[in-house]
Amino acid sequence: MLEGTQLSTDGVLALMAKAGAALLLGAAAFPFRFYVELGFFRSFSVLDIVLVVAGLVLLLAVIRSDGKLFVGDHLVLTLLALPVLVAIASISWSDYPAVSVRYVTHSLEGLVAYLAVVGVMRNFSSRAVFRAMSGFLIALLVGSLLFYLQVPGFDRPVTIAELEPESNEYSEWMTGFYSRLGHPFLGQSNAFATVLIFFVPVFVAYARWADSGAARLVAMLCLVAVMLTLSRGAALALVLAMAVYALSAFRKVPRRSLRRWMPAAGAALVAMAGPVGFALSNPELAEVILESRLGDESFAVRLDTLQATVDKISSRPLLGYGAGVAGQLDVDIASGVHNTYIELVLSYGVPLGIAVSLCLLLLAYAVPRRRMARGIGPLAAGAAAAIVAVLGVFLTQASYESGPLRVVLCLSIGMTITLLRSAAREVRTVKNQEAARG
Repeated sequence: MLEGTQLSTDGVLALMAKAGAALLLGAAAFPFRFYVELGFFRSFSVLDIVLVVAGLVLLLAVIRSDGKLFVGDHLVLTLLALPVLVAIASISWSDYPAVSVRYVTHSLEGLVAYLAVVGVMRNFSSRAVFRAMSGFLIALLVGSLLFYLQVPGFDRPVTIAELEPESNEYSEWMTGFYSRLGHPFLGQSNAFATVLIFFVPVFVAYARWADSGAARLVAMLCLVAVMLTLSRGAALALVLAMAVYALSAFRKVPRRSLRRWMPAAGAALVAMAGPVGFALSNPELAEVILESRLGDESFAVRLDTLQATVDKISSRPLLGYGAGVAGQLDVDIASGVHNTYIELVLSYGVPLGIAVSLCLLLLAYAVPRRRMARGIGPLAAGAAAAIVAVLGVFLTQASYESGPLRVVLCLSIGMTITLLRSAAREVRTVKNQEAARG
């Protein structure tokens, strides 16, 4: 009787974990916004509400367990938490405290998202974690599709600046949005590409480790989405990341393994044919795309922005101007610094800016560490490559400084940590069974 009760309790807990994961990932993929001012905030989203509830649940868990909490990986959590502490401290010297408070709030939400996802998915199998990750990616792409189909509720993307919907500036912004793949809640193409490139190496690595046709298909789907963003920085960062993965995970690639990718590659080409054909059949759209990608105007603008940023840093090199306030400081950098590391120096000064940048860079070591030798080397290499991809794209844009994306990136890192832990646990179980039989 007691054994049956225990089994029933375990089943209920497993069901609750799946429901919690679905709720968290669904809110992250579709963070519908309510444009209602609330204190320092001009709007809030469904994801904000879910994370507040998750934070309270985590707090209760800490209280009930005498301060103990499952964190997935202590070093990873530390590297994610230290930048948040610096951001909190920067409120004291910020030129725009209200902006810095909003920044800090999103940073705390990122930590809650990480802790929540590693908590609810800690007992998932590697296959279940992969399904959750691939479902999350597909949900993001569905959100983009619904935006381009102008489905109500998905028709007003978040803007960099507060633009009037009827203004010429808003029309120009929307034209740029429609010409490249973006997301109605996470932002335009460059920002959206930052999320997408994270998953490509992870899915490629899982496809090899688990010999999964579904993973190959999802990896190619994600790659197509990255290409449709037309983000040059993301493309270069992804090439770098895949080179890192190839050097660390492959010694010799059998032809049979390459042939297994052919169906997924064929499906990717078919998926690309529709958007490319539509763009080429629409001369005005094609002109917008070609001008934005092949022209040198954006490079000139970014050089001017960089110069203005360096001037600002030289005026206040020790502490900076406060977390997240770059867009408020000068008209020349109102559209963003386009380099996460330089923007961190602008926010926190040279010493703390470099320290926070090092925390981000060390994630490439911390996420796969200790798991390279646990029978899941190729999978851990894919996780490292995913971090490298994001670190690379940070050189060409400041996506880390965008609140919603910071939360999604923390969530993605949490899922990846869980995938590695689950895979290592399964390999260890198989080895123990083989040892017992031997």
